[in-house]
Order: sequence, then C-alpha cells, then structure tokens
Amino acid sequence: TYNEIENTSGERTTPKFVFVHILSPHAPYIFGPNGENVSPGNSLDSSPWNERNAHVDQIKFANKKLKILIDKLLESEEKPIIILQGDTGSLITGGFSESSIITIRERLSNLNAIYIPDEKYDLFYDGMTPVNTFRIIENTVFNGDYLLLKDKMYWSTKDTPHNYEDVTNHLLN
Repeated sequence: TYNEIENTSGERTTPKFVFVHILSPHAPYIFGPNGENVSPGNSLDSSPWNERNAHVDQIKFANKKLKILIDKLLESEEKPIIILQGDTGSLITGGFSESSIITIRERLSNLNAIYIPDEKYDLFYDGMTPVNTFRIIENTVFNGDYLLLKDKMYWSTKDTPHNYEDVTNHLLN
C-alpha cells in the first residue's frame, strides 16, 4: 500500500481525491519496527510475545513509512491536503466486552492529523471529532458552507453491538 500510494502524487492535470485504508497497526501484528516480518504470537527475539509491544512496533513501522510518504507528497508543486485518521485507538488494556472508562478512552482515542496548505487551521478546535473533518476542510479551503455536526462519540460492547451508549461526556470533558 505504501509503495502504491506514492504513485498517486505524480504529475496530474486535475485534482485527485485518494482514500487509502491501511490496516496496520491492527492485529495481526506482522511487522516489526523496521518492517521485518513477524509471525503473530512470536517475538523478534527470544522474549515472550507481548501484544502491547507488537502493537507499538507496528506503529513505529507505520510512522516510518508515513513520514516517507508525507515528505514525498509535500514535494508536489501544488501542495496537497493530507488527512491521517485512525479508525480506532488500541484496545490493549481491555476488551470489547467491557465498558470501563479506561477501555473506552483507549479505543476511542484515535488519530486525526490534518495538513492544509497555507496553514488555515482557524476553524479546527479541541474536542473536534472526525465527523467534522471534511466539513471544516470544505469550509476552509473550498469556501464551503457546511454546518458542523455535534461532536459525539458512542460505545457498544461485543455482547450488545447495536446498543450504542453516548460516551461523549466521558471523553471530551
């Protein structure tokens, strides 16, 4: 994926929207910190398998690859808009069957990093959820007139996957 996405930054005559879903750092943990192959459940060295360390190692590898990719995208004559969003945070300290504040915070603390040419970040704010990312970019860069949605976050457990609980106050306050 990282190799192919670099091809999208070549010469172009019209604007391009590129969406890429990179599964890493989700399990299965198959990359070490430098991209070396790891078998899920097996460490690179003789130490016992540690899921948290494996998750962090994949993040290290993803960060290295993303830095290279972003540097290449920024070399473009027409500066891109870059949005890096995680679909979730990790879930190392708990599981989908529990609703502890620690588990909810960890799982719903996902990455939302944005680069806009000319540093037009005035409309972005603390506590913004990803639901408003594209609306703010549209309003800021393309003079759009989109209303912002309420910043809300919901949680459900594995046992009751369609019973969504509003946990916004636990996370944004």
